[in-house]
Amino acid sequence: MATSDLVERTKDFFTGQIAFYERLLAQYESLAQDIQGANLAELLEQQRLDETELSAMARDFEALSAEYEAATDLSDEDRAAIRDLAERARGLTLELCEVNAAADRTLGQCMAETRTVLDDLARGRDMLDRYRPFRDDRTGGAFVDRKV
Repeated sequence: MATSDLVERTKDFFTGQIAFYERLLAQYESLAQDIQGANLAELLEQQRLDETELSAMARDFEALSAEYEAATDLSDEDRAAIRDLAERARGLTLELCEVNAAADRTLGQCMAETRTVLDDLARGRDMLDRYRPFRDDRTGGAFVDRKV
């Protein structure tokens, strides 16, 4: 295959990857508000789409990388331009890893807070059940067991 075609496809790949990563970083910026907004179905669907795109990108990279490594006739300028794009993508990857770890911690905190609220609700419901009046068929009236 022509060298110029390989160079253009490789540049296009990294340019697309950089744009994708920048979009993911922008999504992470609003993640906390999106979680609180309770539009979780949309968030999960977007995450599924992002994972699909990321998987396709990984497959494309494997094929392109093998072709790039096998190419012997690429100029130093082309290799430098591709290396610069790859470094930019690598930097965004590292940034995404950090942001993702922070998002995991935030989600963990949200889950812990939700668990605490649910536990409190369960305790309150149990307490109300214990103090709820019930009908005493022997006396025909409501009975509250004050010893509970």
